[in-house]
Amino acid sequence: MIKENLKNIIGDKQIYCYGAGTYGKIVGYALLDMKIHFRGYLVSNKDVKLRTVLGKPVWELDKINISESDFILITVNEMLQSELENELKKYCQLLLLNRIRNG
Repeated sequence: MIKENLKNIIGDKQIYCYGAGTYGKIVGYALLDMKIHFRGYLVSNKDVKLRTVLGKPVWELDKINISESDFILITVNEMLQSELENELKKYCQLLLLNRIRNG
């Protein structure tokens, strides 16, 4: 159900995962397992030294051009999600896992 909901939501748009930590890896594994393509991971911490996670590139949020029609899937714990929502809305559309699960 999540796979179908996600595919219906994103269509042919690009998808990025915001957060390259534990939650990001879990979601990344799930996306790869469901054969859903995502471009890579976004982080805002300039001190992050990661270049790739699960073979996908890691970009600093303010150093990549994202189309307003693309999606950022927030892959951080729920406590941080609400803080990030307003900040990330400036860049493009957001996907929150609880909304995908519920259709």
